[in-house]
Amino acid sequence: MAERKINFEILRVLAMIMVLGLHANFTALKSPSADTILSIDGILRTYLEAICFVAVNTFVMISGWFGIKPTLKGFFNFIWQVVYLVGILLVVGVSFFNVPNSYRTILHIIGLFGGGGWFVASYIGLYIIAPVLNAYVKHHTPKSIILMLSCFFAFEFIWGNTNSVGFINAGYSTFSFIGIYIFAGLLRKIEVNKRYNCSAYFSIFIISTAINSILYIAAVNKNIRIEHIIFNYINPLIILGAASLLALFTKLRESYSVSINKTILWFSSSCFAVYLLHVGTGYALELFCDGTRAIYFSNSGLKAFILILLYMACVFIAAIIIDQPRKLIWKKALSPLFKNHV
Repeated sequence: MAERKINFEILRVLAMIMVLGLHANFTALKSPSADTILSIDGILRTYLEAICFVAVNTFVMISGWFGIKPTLKGFFNFIWQVVYLVGILLVVGVSFFNVPNSYRTILHIIGLFGGGGWFVASYIGLYIIAPVLNAYVKHHTPKSIILMLSCFFAFEFIWGNTNSVGFINAGYSTFSFIGIYIFAGLLRKIEVNKRYNCSAYFSIFIISTAINSILYIAAVNKNIRIEHIIFNYINPLIILGAASLLALFTKLRESYSVSINKTILWFSSSCFAVYLLHVGTGYALELFCDGTRAIYFSNSGLKAFILILLYMACVFIAAIIIDQPRKLIWKKALSPLFKNHV
């Protein structure tokens, strides 16, 4: 824990809040129609969606900045989080929500057949290949990496958005994570944290997300069917937004007082639990969305916005509390099993 930089842990918490916002917005409420896209509600929701859409790429970039160092212990710690949270969800689902009790349902617990959401499988793939990616970033010049990434992102955008290949899957894949991971490694290699000030990176973030939201609003308003190209993880503007956010947080302080550090680490160490609790199974995501819809359609304006934020905060805190036994079990019972492994 002592080696973890607080500025990145704050970014990790912020990114998870964005994930909640992403699912509470267009996932739960659907995107505004052509009739409502130009309303204040439609414009604000679209811009919030653009801001929140950088969250997943940001998580992968944090991993790429530091470089994943795969170990047997680290892998099983990751899987244990999935087993613990998804296992709880499935017990509750089978017991109270008529979730089918089949072999596929049981295998959700270890992340198979969509268990834990698409991110789990994609990240495991990234975890396995990380040593190769780390070596590539270490032994190649920034110029050669930039050339490769330019070709990578162009290929991903063109072939991915035309469904010409299946392994890109609009960025919901290990393949997409590879490019983002290397991009973050490149940013660290060129010491992006020393190049510009906070206002420059913040401006890039605001402008890139604003352009993306404007493009989306225009597409919906003019009935141009390119919304799926604008809000997906392989959109260069989404990638740029995540990169600028990462660069912005590299400029922040790396440590605060002991009490503040402990509080931030307490939140950030359970961020993945927040994801798993509301996305770990299909019915869990639907329950989360049902709660958002109930608030949104029963209220209006600023009141609805505030209540949804409070709802997201409750989900966040609940996940952190539920995650505490998981951390204790790992520390006291499971982690010692790997004492002879790095």
